[in-house]
Amino acid sequence: MGQELLSYCSLNIFSGYMCSKKFQYEDKDFQQVTQNFDYIFRDINNGHAMDFLPSLQPLFTSYINEIKSNVSSIRQYILDNICLEKYERLRQDPSDVEDLVDACFANLLTNNEEEKWDWQTILYIVEDLLGGSMAISNIVMRLFAHILQNPHVMDALRAEIDEKIGRERTPTLQDRHEMLYSQAVLYEVLRVTSSPLVPHVASEDSSVGGYAVKKGSIMFLNNFEMNSSPSLWDEPNKFMPERFLKDGCIKKPEYFIPFSTGKRSCVGSKMVANTAFIVVTTLLQRYNIAMADQATPHLPQAKISLDWNPFQLVFTPRERRGSWAGTTIIITTTTTAIQERVPAFRPPTVREPTRRHSDFPADATQTALPRAASASGQPRSPSFTLCPAAHRPPLSLLTLSEAPHRPRL
Repeated sequence: MGQELLSYCSLNIFSGYMCSKKFQYEDKDFQQVTQNFDYIFRDINNGHAMDFLPSLQPLFTSYINEIKSNVSSIRQYILDNICLEKYERLRQDPSDVEDLVDACFANLLTNNEEEKWDWQTILYIVEDLLGGSMAISNIVMRLFAHILQNPHVMDALRAEIDEKIGRERTPTLQDRHEMLYSQAVLYEVLRVTSSPLVPHVASEDSSVGGYAVKKGSIMFLNNFEMNSSPSLWDEPNKFMPERFLKDGCIKKPEYFIPFSTGKRSCVGSKMVANTAFIVVTTLLQRYNIAMADQATPHLPQAKISLDWNPFQLVFTPRERRGSWAGTTIIITTTTTAIQERVPAFRPPTVREPTRRHSDFPADATQTALPRAASASGQPRSPSFTLCPAAHRPPLSLLTLSEAPHRPRL
C-alpha cells in the first residue's frame, strides 16, 4: 500500500494547486482514478508492437479498449468532481478566478469565439496536468531503492537534512536551495533511471547528424544512452551524486536533459522535482528506512522505461524532538516498524460512468465521453494523447499530503 499512498499524496498536491480541490484518501472513487492513472502509464511503458507497426492495431483491440475505458473513467471523474463545479461557479461570476482551471473556464465563458476554448480542450488539459503527478511516486521509490543500495549516500543525505533543517520543523522549498547534496541525489536518480523520451513527429523535412529526416517521421531521443555513455560520464554505472557538485555549486551538463528540452520539454519538471524533494526530505527526517530481509531491489527491466521488481521497505520512526503538530506522516505507525510492500500492479476495476450527455451543460456536449459501447460492453472514448504535464511549481508545500491553498489570482 506504500506507493499508493505516495500516489494519493502526489495527485492531491497537483489537484490542490491546479484546481483548488482536495480529495480524501479514503474516497474509493479517488483511489480508483489514481490507480487508473498509474495503470495507463505503467502499461504504455511496457511497449507494444503496434507502437511501431500501427497496422497491427486490430490484433490489440482488447488492450486498446481497456486503455480507452480507463481514460474514459478518468475523464468522467474529472468532469463530475472538478469541471462541472467550476463551470457552474464561474458561470455566475466569470471574474471569480482562483486557479488555472478557473482561468480555462473563464476563457470558455468569454464572447471571443476565435480564442474561446471548448469543453474537450479543457478536459484534456486537466487530465494531462493531473496525470503528471504519477511521476512523483515513481521518482521517490526509485530514489529510496538507490540510496538503500548505497548506504553512504543515505547517511550523507540525512546528515544534510539534520544540519540544514533539523529534527523539529517541516521542510520547505526554501530549504532546497541550501541543500545541494539532496539536489545532486535527485539528479543522479534521474540520470540512472532515465529512458528514451516521449516520441516526437518531425513537422518538416530536416536532417540530424547528416541523416535525412522526412516530415512525419517519428523520432525518439535515446536519453538512456546519453545518460549512460562512458564518453560523457565518469563511471556511468556507478551511483555518484557527487558528479553534479563542483566548487560548492550544482553543475548540470548540457547533455543532461531528463525532462527533454526545448518548447516540448516537460512543463511540470520543476513541480515534480520540488514535490519529490519535500516528500523525500520529510520521510528521511522522520524515519529510518531499510530493506526488509536485506532484500535488494532489481531496478532495470526491458521496457520502454526502466521499471523495478517489487521490494519491501521497513520504516522505523526516528526519535522525536519537538512538536510535529500539523504534519501528515505517510506511514501510520502502530508498531516500531512498518513493512510496506510495493505490490505488482494489477489492472483496476473500471467504474461505469453514471452521468449522461443529457446531464452536461450545453457547452459540454462535445466532451470526449461518448456513450457508445465497445464489443466488450465497456464505454468507448476517442483517440487520445497523454502528455504528463503541470503548469508551474507550487508556492509552498506545507505538509506531506495537503497542497497549499492557492491565493486568488
